[in-house]
Amino acid sequence: MPSLEIDLELHRLIELVRQSFSESQRDIIKRVLRSATPSTDGYIQQEKITYRAENGGAWHGDGYSLPDGTKCRMRYNGIQYDCKIENGQWNSGGVVYKSPSQAASALGVTKKGKRTQLDGFKYWEVKIPGSESWVWLRDLRPKVEIDLTELIKGL
Repeated sequence: MPSLEIDLELHRLIELVRQSFSESQRDIIKRVLRSATPSTDGYIQQEKITYRAENGGAWHGDGYSLPDGTKCRMRYNGIQYDCKIENGQWNSGGVVYKSPSQAASALGVTKKGKRTQLDGFKYWEVKIPGSESWVWLRDLRPKVEIDLTELIKGL
């Protein structure tokens, strides 16, 4: 079976049109290509696909995005904290944060009641609208495959 190598830019574009976490990259590409319509000059014209919502937009992170309405939860020191993606930001009880780490660090406190710096990608789980399951945010980061043979040739 032929394989397709994708770079980080293409990976990010694929993630922008993801409709659910259970949808594979292969399924995304097939869906997008099936929605393309050939024009009279033989080129394919693609409808614009986006996660932008009428009242805001998706939060864009490290090579992927979370659409408005995505539920987020984090457990730290036995306490569950909740957020929701609204207008491209992490909203927790009306307080908005720009990133998962900023939200995690502001919400999570140590057992002594002090603030700490947390890597939000390690603590948050997310559930996008229409999905039945929670997924760790860290598992959504793109996995970059490196061809060591090509890398060594370049040295």
